[in-house]
Amino acid sequence: MSSQAVVPRRSRRLATFIPASYWISMGYSQDDAQAMEKLQNIMKKYCDVSENNDVILKGRGGDGLPYHDLMLPHWKKLFKALHGRTSINEFTLIGVSLPSVVLDIMFPALQSINLEEFGIASVGLGSDEFVKLSSFIKDNTSIKTLCIGGDTINDMSVASSLSNAVKGHPTLQALVLVKSGLNNANILGKVLEGCSGLNELRLIGHEKVMHCYVVCYDVVQIKVYLVMGGFVSSSTVA
Repeated sequence: MSSQAVVPRRSRRLATFIPASYWISMGYSQDDAQAMEKLQNIMKKYCDVSENNDVILKGRGGDGLPYHDLMLPHWKKLFKALHGRTSINEFTLIGVSLPSVVLDIMFPALQSINLEEFGIASVGLGSDEFVKLSSFIKDNTSIKTLCIGGDTINDMSVASSLSNAVKGHPTLQALVLVKSGLNNANILGKVLEGCSGLNELRLIGHEKVMHCYVVCYDVVQIKVYLVMGGFVSSSTVA
């Protein structure tokens, strides 16, 4: 008889709580396992309490907590609970990897909330996921502030989709891009093309963006903030 502990089976359909010990048995580090446990508790809180004005979900820094199919029932339960909850003004999700299967659940739910602030960072967006995000933004009619960070915009098709999403947006006033790459003048220029109707654009943590900004400066007429380290440069692009 094997001396190794037998890992119990977990439902992939029911949102049953999965403790840190189980994630460790699945090969997760202790820190990630504890973060997965904490994430479930936060998700449950937002499911159970309907008075929240802000929904903030945090995993870990860097490239985010790895996704596992066992979490899909929890995402389904959360977004089912949030659907139509118009009291929510802000939704922020940081440091949790989100594949398309989760985004396809999340975005329809968020469209029903009338969000004013939406932030998503370090969730492992690839080109396909970025396009889904852009489609969500384009179809939304309530968001005033959009923050995207931690996932690199290094493809012209992604830059074009984001540019088209924010261009002429009926409610969007401010776009914040945090450590999103944008070190290529053509890609930055494509993003900026869609920003002419905004009141404010913040570029945070882009070490090489000043050079690209100089190349692309004539494509928009908005307030631009370049934030690198503790230094903030404010310019009105004419």
